[in-house]
Amino acid sequence: MLFIILFLTLILFSFPVSATYDLNGEWLAFDVVGSQVVGRYDKELGIAQITQTNDAIEAIWISLEPKIIQHYGFKVGDAAFYGKIERNKLTGKIHLHYPVSLKASCPNQWALVEDFELIIENIDFIKGKRKNKYLTTRNCTFSKEEWVSFELKRVSSKPQYSNEIKWGNVPNQFGLQEGEEIETFGPHTFSLDTQGNMYVIDSINGNIKMLNEKGEYQRHIDFTGWGSDIITGRNKERFTLDNESLVVHPSSGKRTQHQLSTDIPQVEGYGQGMRLDDRGNLYLCQFQQCYQIGLAKKGKIEKFLSPEEQMENVMPGFPLKDNRLIRTLWKNNHEAVIEIMDEDWAIVQTIPMKTDDVFGQVGFLRQDDKGFLYIEVERITDDNYVHLEVWKYDKTGKRVAVKKLPNDYYSTVYKKIVINSTGTIYQVITTSKGVKIVKW
Repeated sequence: MLFIILFLTLILFSFPVSATYDLNGEWLAFDVVGSQVVGRYDKELGIAQITQTNDAIEAIWISLEPKIIQHYGFKVGDAAFYGKIERNKLTGKIHLHYPVSLKASCPNQWALVEDFELIIENIDFIKGKRKNKYLTTRNCTFSKEEWVSFELKRVSSKPQYSNEIKWGNVPNQFGLQEGEEIETFGPHTFSLDTQGNMYVIDSINGNIKMLNEKGEYQRHIDFTGWGSDIITGRNKERFTLDNESLVVHPSSGKRTQHQLSTDIPQVEGYGQGMRLDDRGNLYLCQFQQCYQIGLAKKGKIEKFLSPEEQMENVMPGFPLKDNRLIRTLWKNNHEAVIEIMDEDWAIVQTIPMKTDDVFGQVGFLRQDDKGFLYIEVERITDDNYVHLEVWKYDKTGKRVAVKKLPNDYYSTVYKKIVINSTGTIYQVITTSKGVKIVKW
């Protein structure tokens, strides 16, 4: 049993790249021994992020089961694999840590470096082999090396679902305003609840639409304001930002309206809006500053602060778990930085961000349940196309994934991406035919 577990652990760190293909991205690993399959062939054994630089590669582990990998001496984000490319063959080394229990039994044998060879079949499929050996704890020696086969398959870039709702003025359609001399407007912001239901402001038709977890229309709530942002609380209450007012739609009962301070800079547009911290407190965040507007008790907002109190409760960043704050700073065309602050607002961690292209938007999205950070990045290439991506970072500040997203919108939007507590990405994309609801 120990051999199988160690064998699986070794296999998952073998990842290829070719100089003739762009193989950056996420891959799944499958282990094949002759005609037998270790584990279930249709089950995802793990994911790695591959980074390609000229003729060399590096793979960073992203475990689907972090506690298992940590048990074997790894942390999420550990670099475990390096190699060199020669035509379509890649040769390199895998670095393996054995479990703490084995390290105690065999202190001189707790880490290995093994050889591998990979052949790229095509851009989405790679076959390879690796020298395999396992540790015998009785005398702390290794078994004889054997070459073992495995396969790698690229993670699909297809969404989990995509549903399109047409333009129109009936309840199950979205409103559109367009013309030659006016800006094209449709749905421009949305939110999620904990069940995956989506709430999209349709200011043209005067309502907020509720869509189910598959992006299908369920019902709507009358709303005659503009609504520059919307966020959903733990109890399915919806907070809507409407000019200098906060409109609250509870899960049951009448909606209420609360005054916001006129001294809070209300600049509608991309990257501005509301946030909830892990205790349920509500903030209005503009220009990397967050003004507390709702005070929670046991996860439910019990008091909305007066305009004067709002100006007395200002933070220099977005709320994270454990009373920490985060902010993203654009330094120049090619550099940005993520700053993590403690409860006293002292900077305790700085994470550099770099691109060979030009940074546009660089904004914090959220922290998931496992502590990963998600940053929304707009990257402008030489052809002036604006690429939309989500960069994912672990607790050590290592970038462990980049997700490329479509960025062709038919109308002006204020919020392009929402991420849930498990890291699933949602998009509302406007097209010439309607509104596409996409879950990645």
